[in-house]
Amino acid sequence: GRWFGGNADGVHVRSSWMGPWIEGCTIEGIGDDGIAIYGKGIRILEKPSETSLRLDGEFFTLKPGTEFLVFDPNTGYPIAEKLTVRSVTEVARDAGPGKHWLVEFSPGFSQPVATGEKEPWQNSQVFDRSAQHQDFMIRRNVIRQVRRYGAIIRAVNGAVEENEITQSSDSAITLHNEPRFWRNGLQSENVLIQNNVIRDCNFTQSSKNRGSITVLVRKMQLDGQTWTDVPASWRGHRNIVIRNNAISQWQQRGIMAQSASKVVVAGNRITSPLANTLGTSGQYGIYLSDVADAVVEANTVEVSPSVTEPVAVVRGEAVTVRDNTTFPAP
Repeated sequence: GRWFGGNADGVHVRSSWMGPWIEGCTIEGIGDDGIAIYGKGIRILEKPSETSLRLDGEFFTLKPGTEFLVFDPNTGYPIAEKLTVRSVTEVARDAGPGKHWLVEFSPGFSQPVATGEKEPWQNSQVFDRSAQHQDFMIRRNVIRQVRRYGAIIRAVNGAVEENEITQSSDSAITLHNEPRFWRNGLQSENVLIQNNVIRDCNFTQSSKNRGSITVLVRKMQLDGQTWTDVPASWRGHRNIVIRNNAISQWQQRGIMAQSASKVVVAGNRITSPLANTLGTSGQYGIYLSDVADAVVEANTVEVSPSVTEPVAVVRGEAVTVRDNTTFPAP
């Protein structure tokens, strides 16, 4: 049989202002994500005015000068962005909703926020956009045989490069939020994904319609009696470059970029497509949806009867596709 070396993430970092720098590590046989970098949505208890919020103390990270946004997990869109904290006051337990933080900020916003649902993840949330792991680096690591994502990243101004990721049950590298239950997020900006070697990833039911490399914003949706996560249309990810990666033994999508703007997918080599074992509608070497200001160029995709299209663009604005090549599978 096979044994897990652990039942949680290999490297787990939440809401840091800088970093982390992860280099030269081997992460193998992990029962969850190989590397997880993220922030937490802070529950909104009340909106007393257009320039103040009462926030739950769990996962609270704000301080004067912090930039934040207010996110609606039901639409997958922000309610207000680029808000700056002016003051933070701790409020005693017997004041209104219990011990919490009163945050005053500018500029104000008039839109309502959701606060009445029992579960924190069903309400509007605040995401700290200053504690976003600035200048992070994930370089020259070996990640293999992990149960979920090789590396799941919600961060800014960093790089994922020269890693070897094999047999990750879901995406090898992914930038996406997790609105249902976990409140992990949110969007990534100014991220370089380059020169990684990825093989035999993204093969479980939970990876349907994803890529070995994935960029995605998600929202919640009620399906009968069950809440699920589904793609959102907000182009929250910005300035994402995916270049010179080697992806082999893939299914679903080699590279998927969705819910993003200013995206470059260039010089990647996507080979050895596998049969579609998950019953989805199609397989694509490169798949873009709900993107704007994107370039797909100089990629090489090996095609076979299992590949629906080497490059597909759905609901894109100002998307340039040029100088990509294909060759048949033997």
